[in-house]
Amino acid sequence: MYYFGGRPVTENDDDPAVWHHFPASLTRFYTHLHNGWYYIAGKTVGPLPLRDMFRIDAFEWGILDGLSPDQYPGPSRCVATFRSGGGGYLCLHIDGESVRGVVWSSDEPPYFVDYSTYLDIWTNVGLGA
Repeated sequence: MYYFGGRPVTENDDDPAVWHHFPASLTRFYTHLHNGWYYIAGKTVGPLPLRDMFRIDAFEWGILDGLSPDQYPGPSRCVATFRSGGGGYLCLHIDGESVRGVVWSSDEPPYFVDYSTYLDIWTNVGLGA
């Protein structure tokens, strides 16, 4: 299995507008270790490079049909930061100064999670650990 890791983020790079909301541990990862990494065959199972992050509301999510907006995190506040490879994304839900983790998927309603825990779990799964 081959993985690609981007060079660490520097002051000269274009940061997403939500960069200042990232948890400190995630910011350190991007500035000291990698600007994301992924399994080359599918560009999946790793933290997305900053340029590949996107707001979830950039796409239509049929899974939300029939749900009331109070039953799921607002898609305009969710930034995809990790692609699972199975149709799911680990996101940061940014609501003012509050930042929470969200799992967003094409086959089940989105739900809040502990971001760091899921990042660790999904990373271990992706590396086959």
